[in-house]
Amino acid sequence: MSFLFRGFVRRMSNARARTGRIPRERATAHGVELLERICDGEGAAKCVTAFCAFGSWSRGALEVGDVDLDIEYDRSRDPETARQMLDLLVAGRDWNSPLRKALKPRRVLQVLYEEIAHITEPVLIYQDGDDLEAALARVNAINADPATARAERDPVHPVLEPVIDALSRPSLILLGELLTHGHIGVSVLDLRDVALSDVEDPEFHKFLVDAWAESSPRARAARAGGAFLLGRGLELSRLEILGRHPGGPADGLTWAVEAREGKLKNLARDLGHRFESWLYVVRPERKQPLRALEITAPATSVLHDEDFEMNASLLKHAPHIQ
Repeated sequence: MSFLFRGFVRRMSNARARTGRIPRERATAHGVELLERICDGEGAAKCVTAFCAFGSWSRGALEVGDVDLDIEYDRSRDPETARQMLDLLVAGRDWNSPLRKALKPRRVLQVLYEEIAHITEPVLIYQDGDDLEAALARVNAINADPATARAERDPVHPVLEPVIDALSRPSLILLGELLTHGHIGVSVLDLRDVALSDVEDPEFHKFLVDAWAESSPRARAARAGGAFLLGRGLELSRLEILGRHPGGPADGLTWAVEAREGKLKNLARDLGHRFESWLYVVRPERKQPLRALEITAPATSVLHDEDFEMNASLLKHAPHIQ
């Protein structure tokens, strides 16, 4: 995967689905919570060297869908954090996880990491050496402005309209470009909720019990997605569910069930090679109705071509996201 596409993927990893607007005061309070953890400097938080805001909140909007933030860091400041990040990188996982766990950003905070070069007009909130008082002074210096309008949306592919408020901008662009150029086919599905007690397959039941707490949103997505595909007659051994293999060895996989938006980065790499199809459960929560995207690669799709370079396609067709 090329450097530019990895940068695009990182911007997807913590994107918040825009499901509503909240008052500026509440959004600011969530940002201050994050600042307090940075200034406390515990664990991975001591690696933070700068914290900037951008987007409508930084321009003074009275209501926001989210608060766009960028965090710069130096992992060498904490040897344990550096070790964890390296281990995650080697394993192909999200190497920013130690920072996320230390800072615990609320969902309304859309936090990017090490992306300041891609941001237009960032507003500095915290820089290395600041105490909380200095950082709060910068927050208070951003005046509310009733004239600040909500940022315009990019055009969205019609197929994705039903889930437009549950996917981040980068995800909508990625899927939209793949759809527009015929690389994938997408159907929007309503999934039936499945309680753990209603799972009849004993092997699938044991897998779910061992993998997640019953009440977690990911467990809910795994139950519903897995049950949906088993109901179609697929064998459990042919499924990968949220990166796990309930049927034993990973040979001969057919379907991937996913619910982690950051994993959409694997779509171009895996579809047409490791998997025939994806079932992406869109932003599962504990009580909201479940929706999923059934994503397939038509026989003519370039995703079947091992030489296809996703980054080159994005540069050509969607240069504004690089």
